[in-house]
Amino acid sequence: MSSRNILTTRSQAKSADDKLVAEPPATNREKDLRERTLPFSFMSQSPLQNATTVDVDLENFTATYRNVTRDLGITRPIAVRLVDESEMVHLNTNFRNCPESTDVLTFPSGLDDPLPLGDIAICVPYAIQQAALRNVSLDNELTALLVHGCLHLLGYDDLTDEDRQAMQQKMNEVGQQIGIPIDGEWTSILHQENEIL
Repeated sequence: MSSRNILTTRSQAKSADDKLVAEPPATNREKDLRERTLPFSFMSQSPLQNATTVDVDLENFTATYRNVTRDLGITRPIAVRLVDESEMVHLNTNFRNCPESTDVLTFPSGLDDPLPLGDIAICVPYAIQQAALRNVSLDNELTALLVHGCLHLLGYDDLTDEDRQAMQQKMNEVGQQIGIPIDGEWTSILHQENEIL
């Protein structure tokens, strides 16, 4: 299937930073530029890709990916790309009009089964910093971000306290099922610290 048939607009892209991003009024040209294909669904060699210089255990991350998608009942294709800061800033700017980095972005396709559910971008340098602040391993943080992204693709949101609690509870359940604990109060702490400063 051609990735050109899969569209995600800025308003559909989701992040773990809990920010509502207002879309500017669109001219026809801007509207055409905002409608973009899913960034990673073209990945034919693997649904997972490490596009960073950080040595991530992809074999372990692939096993985690399989367990997470199985436990969430996801049978449709999802592409996950581990990215560096510059690529995350580029994605966040293009899809959310938010010119800064974040930990995870999801790109729901809005398409029906059996077409791809969507794409997930995880910023590894951001995850490294958050793992240190949380005093957990990088694997643990990457798992939390993967679960968070998958839940966004399944329709979970975290803009209200009630939605955030439901999402955190589900993240914790999945973490317990796959044997990788995810803090019940998990949040994008690095992003929150940056907002406080």
